[in-house]
Amino acid sequence: HATLPSRATLVTASGDSTVDEKTGELMWTIGELTPGAGGTLLFSLRLNDVFPDGTTRIESKARISTREFGSAAGQAVFTNVEATAVIEPVLSVNRTVAMPGETIHLNLNVTNTGNANVEEVNIVLPALAGAQLGDAKGSEQINWTLEALGAGETLTRSWPLTFLPVFPIGQTPVVPTAILQVGTHEPVSVESRPVLVDSAGK
Repeated sequence: HATLPSRATLVTASGDSTVDEKTGELMWTIGELTPGAGGTLLFSLRLNDVFPDGTTRIESKARISTREFGSAAGQAVFTNVEATAVIEPVLSVNRTVAMPGETIHLNLNVTNTGNANVEEVNIVLPALAGAQLGDAKGSEQINWTLEALGAGETLTRSWPLTFLPVFPIGQTPVVPTAILQVGTHEPVSVESRPVLVDSAGK
């Protein structure tokens, strides 16, 4: 009997083997085994494409059953599977030129291009001088938490960005920024294209 690990699919097995529908064990019946005789039974597994972020320990174990001696378990074998979530953010604005007092929109796309699911992504949008971001007031930053982001998934969020009514004469660049934190990974920072706030003055 071989216990098939979770997060894996049976591909091939040598000899006359079956899978027990109740226990999920891979089973062989080899009949009589004379003193001094032995043999090798082989099977191969395909690991799932997606694992939890970090290191997952996969356990493989087997046991043998006989009428004469009952059941005896063999030594388990462990394999460490490394998977990593790779967060790729894109921060953009719908306009790159605005007038004082106008509102534009800031868009954040977050894609997990890795082979691990993410349980939580913490996102911070720092306050911007000369602008109000979403419902934030004054020097407040915006905090947003994604509860889950699967491998290959993309999530999008938008905020209004309103510029103050008074700016210095000329074009003042304002650069929105987002900082993303996933577990123990290094924070990822991303900027949008600068927005030029064009004030002609009076």
